[in-house]
Amino acid sequence: MDGIFEPDGHDGPVYVVEFQGQHSEKAWYNLVTKIGLYGEEHPHRDVIGIGIFLREQDRPRFPR
Repeated sequence: MDGIFEPDGHDGPVYVVEFQGQHSEKAWYNLVTKIGLYGEEHPHRDVIGIGIFLREQDRPRFPR
């Protein structure tokens, strides 16, 4: 996990951020796994995942 932003003083969502600087067909699965692991530890929190790809050609297609 490259970054996690938790609200301070309110019940807003938690943001899980993943930066991807090279091509990986598994990038979306990696992000979803990290969201799931956080959610298992904190089941009452809303979690939003953000994937940031440094180059357009590194963004994989969405899983089917």
